[in-house]
Amino acid sequence: MPPIENDVADEDWHNDNEVSNAEVLWRVIIKEWVRDHPHIPGHFIASDQAYRQSELSVFVASGTTQQAVLDRWPGASLVQFPAQFIREDLGLVIVRNPRDTDPNPAHRLIGKVDHKRMTSGTAKKIALKAEWVVLNHNPHGG
Repeated sequence: MPPIENDVADEDWHNDNEVSNAEVLWRVIIKEWVRDHPHIPGHFIASDQAYRQSELSVFVASGTTQQAVLDRWPGASLVQFPAQFIREDLGLVIVRNPRDTDPNPAHRLIGKVDHKRMTSGTAKKIALKAEWVVLNHNPHGG
């Protein structure tokens, strides 16, 4: 199961300035979210459904390992995108939840400044920008 929403209190919903724009963020992608890429035949993309939340669980890549993240979600995949893209291109925030129960200290959340659910347009932009770090997908079943 992928990271779920953490319900950060509104007073704690602010940008974590300890995460620089140079950082890379990882997002766990469950197999149900892997789709054929709409523009590149033979390639795959995480559906925008993977990004349609108000609090999107991510991990700061420099603060963890692929194994530490994926060991908790067997069979899942991992995508990456730059923190700069999230903040500057999309106007989103990267948040540390002070009451986070995730055992991985690299865990953060991203979302809209107003703390509302991501629009489908924003989710699609993230899906198109994201690059596979690990893709565990067999399009033929098996």
